[in-house]
Amino acid sequence: MPLCNSMILLVQFLCLLTVTGCNWGRPDWLTPVRNPEYSFGFYNATKGDLDYVKAEWQAVGHPWRAGGGHVSSGIGATDAFEPDPIPDRVTLSWTTPDGIAHKRDVAVASKVDNINHFTGTIWIKFVDLTDDGFRVIPMTKAETDSLAWQHKSIYP
Repeated sequence: MPLCNSMILLVQFLCLLTVTGCNWGRPDWLTPVRNPEYSFGFYNATKGDLDYVKAEWQAVGHPWRAGGGHVSSGIGATDAFEPDPIPDRVTLSWTTPDGIAHKRDVAVASKVDNINHFTGTIWIKFVDLTDDGFRVIPMTKAETDSLAWQHKSIYP
């Protein structure tokens, strides 16, 4: 009795999985979330709104981006579940209200204490509208929780 076409395809697929493993076809940029987890945050402490805010780096050989998009004055935005490891450097870019695009290469990992166990948010705090008007401020989850319990701002 001949096998139907769908049965033949199923057998071929199962053989392919056996040969290649269960991760066949899974791109390596779909890395597991880092544990302990961290996120990037963008806080705008300037008097003007910022657009196209993002941090970019290479993760597992592929481009990776954490983006805050449009960040209004006095507002913070986070982008969670970033890949391991925390990047040594990122390319930070943003556009100021005058339409000028800014881009800077920024050290990140060197600013994080106890990097292997860090869980929290690595904040990029914009303090003025110049090319160098930002600070990298890592805040642990414990620090953020403490501020929240004290009814204080959770932004740096």
